Amino acid sequence: MTPRQTLSCAFAPDRFYPHEIVMLSDGSCPLFFPTVFIREDGQVLAVYDCSRHAPLGSFRIEKTEDALFLLEKVLLLLHRSSEYLIMPERILLSAGTVFYDEDSGSVRVAFVPVPEPGCDLQQSILRFLGELMTDLCDVNQPHLEQLAQTIQRRSLNLRDMLTLTGLTRRQLDSKTNGSW
Repeated sequence: MTPRQTLSCAFAPDRFYPHEIVMLSDGSCPLFFPTVFIREDGQVLAVYDCSRHAPLGSFRIEKTEDALFLLEKVLLLLHRSSEYLIMPERILLSAGTVFYDEDSGSVRVAFVPVPEPGCDLQQSILRFLGELMTDLCDVNQPHLEQLAQTIQRRSLNLRDMLTLTGLTRRQLDSKTNGSW
């Protein structure tokens, strides 16, 4: 039997909304890791079951195609999160909170609420995109830089960011595979 991998983080009690605790505790949401909440010493300890997944920070993402794949998966996750009463702007996106399973290709999140309420979703996504671009070393990197500039310049909403990311992926794919 494979041992469970867990991640633990301590938070002030007011960082999570009650409905978020209920949603994450029952483990029915496939987007986020099942989470156990323990109240101790005036704080809430969130323990995430991250089995079979590794944080993106443990991978070296060198290809633009891989970064676009992961970004699209994260944007889809954000888009669907409100179905589970978790607002996308509340989700901290980082190489330490977004996880990937190499075997299945699934992306999941250890839901950590953003530190500052009212955080701008667009800026959060752009910071995450910057993290994805850190180790890129291929000739296609300008596609991601252009994507980031377009998101920022046009103040795109989540749906439009998702559409633009998908279009960029398909453009890059058709360029590398010689189709069109």
